[in-house]
Amino acid sequence: MAPISDGWPNAKAALEFHSPDFVDRVASLVKWLLPRFLDVELYATSLHPRNKKCRIVQDNYTWGRSFVVFEIVFVGAADNGPQDEEESWIIRFAMPPIGDSFNTPAQLERKIMNEAAALQLVRTRTTIPVPHIIASHPVAGGSQSTEYQHSHGPHPLGPDFPAFVLMTAIRGFTIEDCGIAIHELGQADPDSDPLKGDEMKRPILKQYLRDIADIHVQLSRITFDKIGGFVMDDEGNVAVGPSADFGLGPFETAKEYFTVQAEAYENLAELLSEQDVEEGGIDGDDDEERSAEYLKRRFVASLWRTAIMPLVDERDAGGPFPMRHGDLHSENILVDRTGHIIGVLDWDCAATVPWEAFAVPTFEVSGHFGESKNESIIHDLAAITSSLTISGTVTQEAKQGSVFDPDGNETQSEMADSASDPNPGTSAQLLRRGHKRDRSRPQVHEEFNRALTEVELESSAQSPKLSVASLPPDLVELSREPPQPPPVTASGRSLAALHDSDAGYVGAYLAYWMYSLACDYEETGRVLHRMLVTRGSQNKSQSLKENGVDGGRSADWELEGDMEEAFRKFVSQVRGETNIIRHLKPAS
Repeated sequence: MAPISDGWPNAKAALEFHSPDFVDRVASLVKWLLPRFLDVELYATSLHPRNKKCRIVQDNYTWGRSFVVFEIVFVGAADNGPQDEEESWIIRFAMPPIGDSFNTPAQLERKIMNEAAALQLVRTRTTIPVPHIIASHPVAGGSQSTEYQHSHGPHPLGPDFPAFVLMTAIRGFTIEDCGIAIHELGQADPDSDPLKGDEMKRPILKQYLRDIADIHVQLSRITFDKIGGFVMDDEGNVAVGPSADFGLGPFETAKEYFTVQAEAYENLAELLSEQDVEEGGIDGDDDEERSAEYLKRRFVASLWRTAIMPLVDERDAGGPFPMRHGDLHSENILVDRTGHIIGVLDWDCAATVPWEAFAVPTFEVSGHFGESKNESIIHDLAAITSSLTISGTVTQEAKQGSVFDPDGNETQSEMADSASDPNPGTSAQLLRRGHKRDRSRPQVHEEFNRALTEVELESSAQSPKLSVASLPPDLVELSREPPQPPPVTASGRSLAALHDSDAGYVGAYLAYWMYSLACDYEETGRVLHRMLVTRGSQNKSQSLKENGVDGGRSADWELEGDMEEAFRKFVSQVRGETNIIRHLKPAS
């Protein structure tokens, strides 16, 4: 059987796409390790249950943000045993730090210990397929104990070796290997067929989405009373501690968590602003353009804070909090040729988070809002249902076509998502479309939500009986809902409702892009601004007051219908530097 690493990208070719600094981090570590691989192979053989001999595949390797990864292949016969099939382990060596903030010794210690604890939780409390850690050492050999939070014994590979993790390997494919570009589906037109008529791929994608839904449901049942990363004692007991990435927390409430997260985005915008200045952004020739760019990032960071705080439901804000993978995407998910998930990798960023941050398991099963073609009809429904009283939830009597069926008509709406309505049975809450009022999602979002609903219903002993309220005939179709799963939160929300909500969209999906795209103005910023404008000034002011959020900069500019004009007002109010955005088009 061929080594797993035969399917990895060619290392030399892949490095050509990275910056010189990153290439040097990888290459310098690999060069140091090469003459010492014999020591690593002897160590792995000593840990094998039958002491099988092994070799490290040296000519191809891969990497992530923090580690360089090699495959260890056990070959031939075990000691005094018959010839048998090859098996593989994976060893990850920590790369050098970047400055004082990334991959530092303390951060690596937290991440390696966090992954060990997270895998212990997943193996003992779920059926999610994950690798097994054979051995690890979370700190570099010969390092000072004062750098770390915990004490550790001698490095098993020697005093000069970096931190490492040795684990079993899982053989499989990515969903892209099956011909499905999952990362592109979230950006597809809501009215388009994401698979472009390829019927062979539909069952593969459906199986994949259903398995992600099952993983999401299982992780939702692992809860703790605090928000943070994981630590494990010598007896295997897991508790919540500081987050693996930056060592923050643990937090007692969702409000604490999101406040720190909002500050992190604002600091990110400021950090990039300082880089702009160092590169000549303020005093250089391009001062107007560069200054506008960094102020735009600050503007977007302010929008995210204003958007998320009123969406945090006080009934769930004190816990318990569910476990999230933290880096779930197709490169960390292995499948077979049918799309069935057979392995979930890289749990070093796992943590407990607020339900609003847990809502979207991976950005690949959601997507940016687009303008809905049914905007006026939905507005009519919202106005009418505000005066109706509905008993129970709304039933689904009409047959709904699959969102992957080009002839199907998806009418699924959002469940309760309001922190201010104390009665979860009101019609305004049950029929409120949220983003459906004037926005629509890509079909992969809707299909995942359908799969999540099905898995929740199947895994629950309760199946609610539903009834229909009286609605005008022309709006009856829009009022019909599929059977709704029972709630998982104190606020009465199911996982499907959370995934389909504004709270989940801002707290999980947009939060991912806020970091990945560094407070991007054109994509993330425009979506946030549109949401705030849609929410309206009266609703926003009331929510801020009820949630005890200091408005501060939350002024009229955030509700300005034209985003460029809102940005101008932001600059004028916060910095008084309207002259630096003269290159923007005049406000209409």
